[in-house]
Amino acid sequence: MKVSIQYHNTKKAWGGGNQFLAYLKKELIKKNIYTKNISDADIIIINSFENFDEIIKLKNKFPNKKFLHRMDGLTQLYNNFLDKRDLLSFFLNKEIACATVYQSKWSKSKIIKFSNVIKKKSKSNN
Repeated sequence: MKVSIQYHNTKKAWGGGNQFLAYLKKELIKKNIYTKNISDADIIIINSFENFDEIIKLKNKFPNKKFLHRMDGLTQLYNNFLDKRDLLSFFLNKEIACATVYQSKWSKSKIIKFSNVIKKKSKSNN
């Protein structure tokens, strides 16, 4: 099994998703199951609403690959109720992902309350 992460990490302080995925990538490399080459990946990990257009293209190009979606807190709750990023994330989760990892139990409960995108197989980070 090979795993690819479709997220552009930064070494700067950039939030929990960046840190989580950087650590996950490091662990996948240690286990020799990480690949940069999406063609070689069995599982593609995506993060929230990041790289929306790229993810849609990847799903069209590789319809049989498994997409695992990491969902974060709702931007509408801490930024602006009109923020559209949550809608992008909901779409990716409902239409692209086959499983979901939630940033926290709190995030999962809020996503359940504000959307209809819950997957049967899901896991909170904590």
